[in-house]
Amino acid sequence: MKILVVDDKPDNVELLSQILEDDYDVISAYNGADCIELAKEQHPDLILLDVMMPILNGYDVLEILQEDESTSDIPVIFLTAEYNDTDRIDRGLETGAVDYITKPIQDEVLLARIRSVIRIKKAEDEVSEHKISLKEKEVLLSEIHHRVKNNMQIIISMLRLQSGLTEDKIVLDILSESQDRIHAMALVHDQLYESKNLATINFNDYISKLAGGLIYSYRERTSTVTMNVEVASILLDVSTIIPIGLIVNEMVTNTMKYAFPLKDLSEERKIVPPQAVSEKRANEIKIALKQTEIKGEYELLVSDNGVGIPEGIDIRTAKTLGLRLITMLAERQLSGKMELNRDKGTEYRIKFFCNK
Repeated sequence: MKILVVDDKPDNVELLSQILEDDYDVISAYNGADCIELAKEQHPDLILLDVMMPILNGYDVLEILQEDESTSDIPVIFLTAEYNDTDRIDRGLETGAVDYITKPIQDEVLLARIRSVIRIKKAEDEVSEHKISLKEKEVLLSEIHHRVKNNMQIIISMLRLQSGLTEDKIVLDILSESQDRIHAMALVHDQLYESKNLATINFNDYISKLAGGLIYSYRERTSTVTMNVEVASILLDVSTIIPIGLIVNEMVTNTMKYAFPLKDLSEERKIVPPQAVSEKRANEIKIALKQTEIKGEYELLVSDNGVGIPEGIDIRTAKTLGLRLITMLAERQLSGKMELNRDKGTEYRIKFFCNK
């Protein structure tokens, strides 16, 4: 650790140097101009600066040091001969000195004050370096999320182009569902890139955009559907929200395809059970997320008032990819427990733990 001692009286400089030389590297100056020059050249860890000096006094020197970016971070302890001169002491602290010591100097007091100032400066430097490191990581993560999102958008565009090369309905449905799944993941990175917080995402905003986009994409096929999202301001990390987003994507897609009546009478329309065509019942999808009474546990609910999943279908052994994905994501990715209620439409309840 390097300390710059500044005093216009050589005897005072010599005394201070003797006190400090066992523990610190000491450099000295006998006027304000030399102090400023040495501070720029050697950037000491601390400056002991006498207040009363000719030409440039301690206040003038400190103001010059603080105006220069290269020396503004060097802590300064003022040395003053007047203990009761409160105006002078106040002015020194207001100018930017971190402390003051009155003459005659007591060895232990001086060393204790220096250790305290250096300890504080070291802590401030560590915090500053940590902030710089965090900022660099945030910039890097932001760029990564941006590139991942863009790459996923390219894949979606390629799938869309591929859809234009076939008229096979089964193939078209597969390509469309693949686009939706990739979009669910891309939307996570889209929101992370736009957010100040690169670790978590507001679930309400994410699900509203995701489900709203799915309903819009099926607008020409399915009769009008109302979506209700009931979520408090809950933040979830990326590793949790991606499987949840995929789960919601599959559930809402299945609902839009099979639970509600189609707009036009067609051959496909005839497979919809009669109870689904009631004009009196508003088609509704509900998505809710809440914390349970158990610490760290959440419950995701996705329901609709459509025709429901037939009793003969076991979602854990179903041949359709969508239903199998829901089970795998809920029970393996989230390590959650899933319940299916078919009494009124379809209702999924998934309980899982999340340590944010």
